[in-house]
Parts: sequence; C-alpha cells; structure tokens
Amino acid sequence: MAATAAEIAAFRLWAPELDSEADTRVSAMLDAVRASIEPAAFGDPHDEALARLAAHELSLAARAQRSLVGNTPVGTPTSLTLPKASVSWAGPSSSSNGADDDYLRQTQHGLAFLRIRESLACAGAMLLT
Repeated sequence: MAATAAEIAAFRLWAPELDSEADTRVSAMLDAVRASIEPAAFGDPHDEALARLAAHELSLAARAQRSLVGNTPVGTPTSLTLPKASVSWAGPSSSSNGADDDYLRQTQHGLAFLRIRESLACAGAMLLT
C-alpha cells in the first residue's frame, strides 16, 4: 500500500527536521515500516506511531551516511578517557526483529515510538485488571 498524502503530512508534522527528505523517500520509508505497526493494535495513535518509526529509520540512515562521509561515530558513547579524550562507541544490541528497545532509543523519534507503544501496553493492562 502506498503512503497516503495524510501519512506524509503526519510525518512532516512529527519530524520537521526531516523536511529536506523528498516525498518519494518518505513515502517509501512509511511503506517499509508499515508492516511493523498493526493499525488495530495501535488505534488512535497509529498515524503518529507510523510517522515516528519512519522518522527514526530516516534519522538513522542520515546519521550512518554522515559517519561514512565525515568520520562521525555511530552509536552510543560508552566511555571517555581524559586527558587524551579517547571515546568508545557502541552500536545497538542486535535482535532477531531489529526493533528492540535499544535500537529505538537511538533517536528522538524512536523514543517517541516507545512512549506510544508503552502507553498502549499500560492502557491494555489497565483494561485487563
């Protein structure tokens, strides 16, 4: 299913720092992450969750591209040694589905996606009690 104009508009709303991304690239990423987000499971925040996950992936792709061009490290700083200022970096832990929490914690959009997912889990748990 091709991304709709409304989905692209939601992406632009939630990820204004990615305005330079072409609509065709945004649409392709929305389509790519769509299978990860079940509309019935996400309910009302589905459009935001879809936009946030696509923005997360595009942000990571941009970061990886910058690291190839300008020696910008990718990952999370894990240690710092002074006075020589040696910094160690760690990438995300691997997982079978590629969408574990560590992977999502790498960008503001991944964190927002986690908050949406966790709020739905909490709401579901409250309904079951």
